[in-house]
Amino acid sequence: MDRTFSWVLQLLFACAALALVLADDPIPKTPAEKLKKLLFVENEYDKTIRPSEETNPTTVLFGLTITHFSVCDATSRLTVNGWSRFNWEDQKMRWNPDNYSNLKALHVPYNELWIPDVVLYNSAIGNKINQHGTTYSIVYNNGSVLWVPPSIYETVCKMDLRFWPFDRQSCKIVIGSWTHHIGQIKLQPWENWREPAIMIPNDEWDLVNVDEQLNEKKYDCCEELYADITYTLNLQRRSEVYKTLIMTPVFVIIIISLSAFLLPTHAGEKIVLNSITAVIITYLLYDAGQRLPAIASNPPLIVLYFGSCLLMTAIAFFESTLVIKISRNYGTHPLPPFIKQALSGWFGSLILNGQNSQVQKKANDEELSSKGQAETSTLEFNREWIMFASAIDRIFFIVYFLIYLIKIISFYVTVL
Repeated sequence: MDRTFSWVLQLLFACAALALVLADDPIPKTPAEKLKKLLFVENEYDKTIRPSEETNPTTVLFGLTITHFSVCDATSRLTVNGWSRFNWEDQKMRWNPDNYSNLKALHVPYNELWIPDVVLYNSAIGNKINQHGTTYSIVYNNGSVLWVPPSIYETVCKMDLRFWPFDRQSCKIVIGSWTHHIGQIKLQPWENWREPAIMIPNDEWDLVNVDEQLNEKKYDCCEELYADITYTLNLQRRSEVYKTLIMTPVFVIIIISLSAFLLPTHAGEKIVLNSITAVIITYLLYDAGQRLPAIASNPPLIVLYFGSCLLMTAIAFFESTLVIKISRNYGTHPLPPFIKQALSGWFGSLILNGQNSQVQKKANDEELSSKGQAETSTLEFNREWIMFASAIDRIFFIVYFLIYLIKIISFYVTVL
C-alpha cells in the first residue's frame, strides 16, 4: 500500500515538472506577433500622442479618389463616396527587418495607431464628423504609415439654379486637421493620385473636373494658422431628359397661344385654347416647384418664363373675350372715325393683309343686296367692327410672336 502511494506521488511530481517545463517553453510566436509586442507593449506605444517631436511637424499626405457622387437640389447637399489616402511617418514604428524574418510591413487596425484628426470642415451632418471607414493600416519598417479608408463626405453646396436645368455647379470639399495647426501637422496634397476607372458615373450630373488647392487660414478661435485642402468639383447637369420634359411643352404653349389669334374673331374656341394653355403652364409651374427648392434669390429663368407665359395667357384670354364681344355685339354703332381711317389706310392693309377685308366686304355686299335698305347701316357697321376685331387679333399675334421669339433667343444665349 505504501509502495503504491509512493508511485502515485512520484507520478504527480513528474506531471507537475513537465507542466513547468512546458510553461517555460510556450508555442513559438510568429515574427509579426513578436514585432507587434515589441512596438506596442515593450515600447509602451501611446496612440494619443503625435509621433513626431513637439518641435517638428508631422507631414501628412492626403489624397482623394472619387468613386461616386450625388447632388440633392432640395437640400443643397453634395455627397461624395470615395477612397481617402493618408500617409505619414511614425518614428515609433521602426524596426530592422533582418530581426523579424525580413518582415517589412505590418497590418495594424487603425484604432491602435495614432491617426491624424483630418476631417471634413464643411460637413452637412452636424456632429457626425467621422467620415472614414474602420479599415486596417499598413505600417512599414521605415516608419511610414499608409491608411486608405473608404470615406463618405456630405457637404453643403450653395446651388445657383438660375439656369436650371442647364446649370453648372461648383461644390467644395474642405479637408483639414481639426485641432492641430501647421506647426504640428503639415498637411500636403497627394499629387497625381487618380483612378478614374473605378468611378461610377452619376445619372444626372457630369463631373467636368476637380480643382485641388492647399490653403492656410487663421480662425477667430486661435492665433495659429491651420491648413486645409479644398477640392472644387465642377459639375454639369445632364439636360437631355429636360429638353423633352420641359422644352417641348414650351413650344407647345407657343403654338397653342398663337393659334388662338388666328381663329375667326367670333369663334368661341379662342377661350378654349387659352384655357388649355393656362392649364399646361400651371402644371409645369407645379412640377417645377416639386423639383426645385424654395429659392429666395436668383429663381430659375425657366420658372420666370413660365410665370410670364401664364400672365400673357391671362391677357390673351381677356383679349379673346373682348374680340368675341366686339364681333358679335357692336354692329349697331359706327366705328370711331380715327380707327376706321387707320384700318382703311396702309396700316390696315399691312395688318389685315388686304385680303381679309375684301372677302368680308364681298360677303356683306351680297348680303346687303338681299336685305332691305333699313338694314344697310347695321350690316356696314358690323363689317367695320369685325375688321377692327381682326386687326386686334393680328396685332396681338405679331406682338406675342415677337415676345416669344425674343424670350427663346435670350434664354439660349444666356444659358449656352
